[in-house]
Amino acid sequence: MDSHNLSWAKGEVAFLKSAEDLCDADWSALAGQIPERAMGHPVIILDQNTESKEYVVTTVSAYKSGQWNNFLPPWNQSCHKNKNRSAFLAFAGSEKPSKAQKHLELQQGCWPKPETSWVYSGNFHVVPASALREFRQRSRLSMTQDSFRQLLDAMTKNSNFANRWTPPRTNRRKCNNSWPRRDSRGSTSSTSSTSSASSSPYSTPSTTPSTTPPTSPTRAHKKNWRDRN
Repeated sequence: MDSHNLSWAKGEVAFLKSAEDLCDADWSALAGQIPERAMGHPVIILDQNTESKEYVVTTVSAYKSGQWNNFLPPWNQSCHKNKNRSAFLAFAGSEKPSKAQKHLELQQGCWPKPETSWVYSGNFHVVPASALREFRQRSRLSMTQDSFRQLLDAMTKNSNFANRWTPPRTNRRKCNNSWPRRDSRGSTSSTSSTSSASSSPYSTPSTTPSTTPPTSPTRAHKKNWRDRN
């Protein structure tokens, strides 16, 4: 189904497309407003505007945690030292920032990456429906009611969340993270010579050779994204 025709309810899990998979209109709307590293991640639907077909979302990320660092939580990593530890929420199976905090839970059971799935309540983004797709094709994931209330309570501590539908409709006016350039043909190229060519761990690389002509807006180059959260 075309992503323009998909809809989500609050508390459900969607997938925020990689920047290179956005149409030109969504690219123009989101480039510089959302960190490039946040793209290509599953997201929780926090709110929706049915008239404008937009959603308020927050990402679920491993935040560079994995077997290579013994599943080190983000608040213990130097690259996330400026984040508020208490603003992190952990899905069941991931380390919690405090013993008092409850784990977030899904109605369907454990998160697909149980040891490394966190939400940072200091971040949210407003995106068009066309920038989202299904995270899992077989069945849609959704949070339990108690966990969704817990997440919303945490989000309201972000002073910008109350104004989420007021321009600029994001928790930051302009991102410091540069998106790859999109040339006049719509293709993408990295603005940084040090960017990695590895894909997001949630992305599924295509195994079918592209037959799209060079004028296609998003498929002229291979994926060059990684989860740098």
